[in-house]
Amino acid sequence: MESEEKITANENAIAELKANAKGKKAEMKVQYEKTIAEIEAENEALKVRVRDRKETTNEKWQEFKRDVEEDFTKLGDKIKEAYRDDAK
Repeated sequence: MESEEKITANENAIAELKANAKGKKAEMKVQYEKTIAEIEAENEALKVRVRDRKETTNEKWQEFKRDVEEDFTKLGDKIKEAYRDDAK
């Protein structure tokens, strides 16, 4: 999946998590919304990194690609964890 598609998928997941937050009890809602805000900020940072990437050598591109993929994986894990927390 390309970076833009991952960003869009993350945005859709964030929107779903936000919708789920509306049904939370007040004490859980605060932490849940904090987690969503962190996820959203990380996704936005990835979006900026991908958009602002300058053309470089193949070696630099491969390094950038590895770093971004690692960040997408970490963010995906956080989103999955938020879904698990939502199910509790």
